[in-house]
Amino acid sequence: MRSDASYAAVLTAMNLYTVNADGYAFSMESITVETDNVTTVSRTLLEDHIEVSGYVTDVDDNPIEGVNVSIGNEEHMFTGDDGYYEFTLPGTVGHIDYTLTAKADGYQTEYERLSLEEGDRVTKNLTLEETGSVINGTITDPTGDPVPHAFVSVADEEVTTDAAGNYEITVTSGDYTLEVIADGFKDATESVSVGPGENATVDLTLENADGTVVGTVTDTDGEPIEDATVTVADEEPSTDADGTFEVDLPVDYDFTVYTVTVSADGYETVSKDVTIAPEKTTAVPVELTPADPSEIDFGVTIPDDFEVDDLCNEVDDLEAEHPLSERC
Repeated sequence: MRSDASYAAVLTAMNLYTVNADGYAFSMESITVETDNVTTVSRTLLEDHIEVSGYVTDVDDNPIEGVNVSIGNEEHMFTGDDGYYEFTLPGTVGHIDYTLTAKADGYQTEYERLSLEEGDRVTKNLTLEETGSVINGTITDPTGDPVPHAFVSVADEEVTTDAAGNYEITVTSGDYTLEVIADGFKDATESVSVGPGENATVDLTLENADGTVVGTVTDTDGEPIEDATVTVADEEPSTDADGTFEVDLPVDYDFTVYTVTVSADGYETVSKDVTIAPEKTTAVPVELTPADPSEIDFGVTIPDDFEVDDLCNEVDDLEAEHPLSERC
C-alpha cells in the first residue's frame, strides 16, 4: 500500500479481496474484473471498536441522573444530569449479542438486546417508567382515636381509611395536595412532595365539625322579641325582627353541652343547657317573662342620705309657686 493509502494488484477475473489495517475493522469484498482492464475499488475502513451511546429519560422526556447503565457483564457507568451514557467496546469479528441494562431507584429496570459487530456506532435512547411512589399515614380525631372510613384523595386517586385509620395511595413522583373528608369532621388538606420510588408519610388529626344552634325568642304572648342578646360561649348574636337567632359552635367530640343565655330589656334573663353534635342543627325556643317592675333598673341613682320628707317639701314648694292648673 502506498503512502497515500492507494494500492494496486494484479487479479484474475474474479477475486475475493480483503483489507486489513491495525486499529481498523477487517473488510472483505468480492469484485469482478475484466481481462486487461483496470478496476478501481475504494474502501472505507472503520475503527475496529464499537460505540454505544444514548440518553435515559422518563416518560415525559425528562433526563434521569444517576442511572446505572451497563452493557455486557462488566462495562457500566452512571448518567449525568443530562441523562447521557456512552460505551466503547472492543471490536469483534462477526456479530455478537449484548444486553444493555438501565437501573435507577424508583424506576422499572429497562433491558435492550443489541446485536453488534466491529465498527458499529449505535445510538440507543432508553425510557424508564416509575415503579410508583407511596403516600401513607393515619387519620385520627382530636382525642387521638382513629377515624375509619375517611375519604383520602391525592390527584385522581382516592381510598378510604381502614378500621385503624390507616391509608396508602400509590402515585407517580411530584407535588400533591392530600385531601381528607370524613362525616362529623371538618375537611382537611396537606401538601406533600414525593420522589420516584419514595414513601411519604402524612398523618392528620381532624377537627370536629361545628354544630348549629337556632332558636326563636318570644314573650309570654308568643310575640317575637327583637334585639334580644343571646350569649353562647364566646358568641353573642342578637335576635332579628322575627325574634330568631343562629350560631355555629365547635364540638369537642360526639357532642358538647353549651349554656344559652338570653336577655332583653324589660324581661327576665333565661338560661338553657343545649347539647349540640357535629354537622347537626339544634333548635332552642326561648320564652321571656316580663321583669318585676320593682327590679327594673331605670338608670336613677338615689343617694344614701335621701329623705322622703325633703322630696315632699320640694314638691309642695313647687306646687305653691306653679299651681298644676298653670302647668297643664
